[in-house]
Amino acid sequence: MCLLAEAGGEVAGFVIVGPPDGDAEPGTGKLYAINLRPEFWAQGIGTELIKAAEDQLVQLGYSRAFLWVEHNNDRAIRFYTSRGWEHDGVIQKDMTFDPPLMENRHSRTFR
Repeated sequence: MCLLAEAGGEVAGFVIVGPPDGDAEPGTGKLYAINLRPEFWAQGIGTELIKAAEDQLVQLGYSRAFLWVEHNNDRAIRFYTSRGWEHDGVIQKDMTFDPPLMENRHSRTFR
């Protein structure tokens, strides 16, 4: 499911959530992507998007969720961590990129 954020009559960003790909524990959803146009950074729109994503995950019946973040994307890591998404120790090499990216899994439990 894709949710959009608008500001000033234009799309400022989006978030995608849904069931996880691959094996995951029952009750676990995934935040696939959250992107915000740079000119809308630091205005609270990203916070509203991630809140909407979390609400949607709960509405879909998930009690927890995870996401992947590039291991040295400090800005994104700070954003997720400040909102309760913690690195849970799992690391993967994403071979869909050239060169491959090292990614950390961040997860959180709802309520």
